[in-house]
Amino acid sequence: MEHIIDILTGSNFYPAASVFNPLSAAIAHDVGFKCGVVGGSVVAANVNLSPDYGLITMSELVDTVRRICIQSELPIIVDGDSGYGNALNTQRLIQELEFAGASAVTLEDSILPFQYQNRHSLAALDEHRDKLLAALEARKSSKFSIIARTKMNSSEGFPSLLKRIEAYAQTEVDGICIFGDVQISDLRILNEISSKPLMLISYSASRKDYRSFKAGGVKILLNGHHAFEASVRSMFHAYQDILDHKKRDIAGKDIITLYSKVKKLDVTAKRYMDL
Repeated sequence: MEHIIDILTGSNFYPAASVFNPLSAAIAHDVGFKCGVVGGSVVAANVNLSPDYGLITMSELVDTVRRICIQSELPIIVDGDSGYGNALNTQRLIQELEFAGASAVTLEDSILPFQYQNRHSLAALDEHRDKLLAALEARKSSKFSIIARTKMNSSEGFPSLLKRIEAYAQTEVDGICIFGDVQISDLRILNEISSKPLMLISYSASRKDYRSFKAGGVKILLNGHHAFEASVRSMFHAYQDILDHKKRDIAGKDIITLYSKVKKLDVTAKRYMDL
């Protein structure tokens, strides 16, 4: 089985499959994907029927990854959120995921669990850099990749993004992951401040962008959780067909939102967290 580090250090560009159970990973591998991503939002919906509010536990994530990796040859990148706590918690996460069979983890600099009044706050740069250093120290094998993840913050702007990427790259992580819509023209600037391989999470990206991404040093792209959303939509329609109900045609993402009780959780969050 190829490792994610082989992709990061190679010369090719690969779209990643969003996988959520052993069957999805097996199918993705069979049709030709070279890597898969286990997303926290998908695990939350699939395991706990909750939105992406940081409500899943480390053990729920690790158990999902272990079941996938036991049955699949597909190298797996795990969405490690912000490490499930402080630097010590991050080290525990790394140990658990590496033992579970994952090939890589992304560690983001978002403040999680989120602050209700500002769901997009970023941690202090020094704090996240130290988490990355702790993660690198905790892994047993250099073949297990540590990928620093950040995003464009509207209140801080592009210069802050560059500053964070430059600082994280100095920790000797194996790659940099950027969440959000990165312009093709920005890739040149990103490559000037860091020689680290790039991973993008961009829901608006399409196949027409692949050549430009490859030329810009991007190694891996996740452009959404389409397979999970499509499977949810198919299940919704199949159950209606069995009972011969008139079909309600709802997008997969909207079905997940409907059943994960987002509105109820928002009311509760506003009541108890709007400090």
